Amino acid sequence: MKELLSLQDHARRLFLCLHDLGSPYEFQIVYDWLDVASRIESVDYDAFKYDYSIGLCESADDYSDALGKHNKQLLPELVFFNFVWCSLESLIITLKLKKCPRGFGKISKATYFIKTEFENCNVRLKYYNELIHQLRSFLKSNNIIHDDRKPLESLFQIKECNSEHGIGLSVVYEIRNEFAHGSFLFPEPPDWGIEKKALEVDIFSVASRIVLLSIQMILIAKYKNDVCEIQVETFGIGDEIYVKTLDYLRLLHYYDFESTDDEQLEIEFS
Repeated sequence: MKELLSLQDHARRLFLCLHDLGSPYEFQIVYDWLDVASRIESVDYDAFKYDYSIGLCESADDYSDALGKHNKQLLPELVFFNFVWCSLESLIITLKLKKCPRGFGKISKATYFIKTEFENCNVRLKYYNELIHQLRSFLKSNNIIHDDRKPLESLFQIKECNSEHGIGLSVVYEIRNEFAHGSFLFPEPPDWGIEKKALEVDIFSVASRIVLLSIQMILIAKYKNDVCEIQVETFGIGDEIYVKTLDYLRLLHYYDFESTDDEQLEIEFS
């Protein structure tokens, strides 16, 4: 998946897209969250602060060093995830999505909207299925969801309010609940804990990507009949590019848009 934008650039593209969609300020609460998320580069964290075991033994120093390095990788992922999740919930509220007849809560509204309005668009976002496979694989190796009532495989089963392209968001919702409600256990650094692998960084990275792609799906379903064009940021390279709304929403997570060559937009989306 080397063609994927960085998570920050992905969030930035969505911010710019939402800025141009709808009436003035309609999506401001949504793109404000994305704006902040796109600017997150690091989170300050000092593993040795308040660590009074420093110098007592070599193993304690090694552990603190390993923990600090791992948390410096994990914390930006957690912060970024929190902001893009807030943007998703803000979008659901803004669009006043319809409740699923057999579900409750904002996320079931989102997955139901994807099921009823996105699945019939005949659009397949590139890399989405690969991300679902990655998430399943990571959770099998290190399941951070601590609920014996919900076996891992049951989380990936498609139910009444869901569909092929909504299942990722449902699983991420369970991950988010662990983090938001205080059940998430901060991991031991690699090679120090019981788990052979510390995959939390990878899990939250994939989870954030799935949330951003879910936002794209909701917007595609909302604007599937839109014939307008969106001005695309070229990062200072070349002339301004204008792309149809639906094409932009299909492409923004991995396409560079650095060329005005129209032939480059003739991409197979299946």
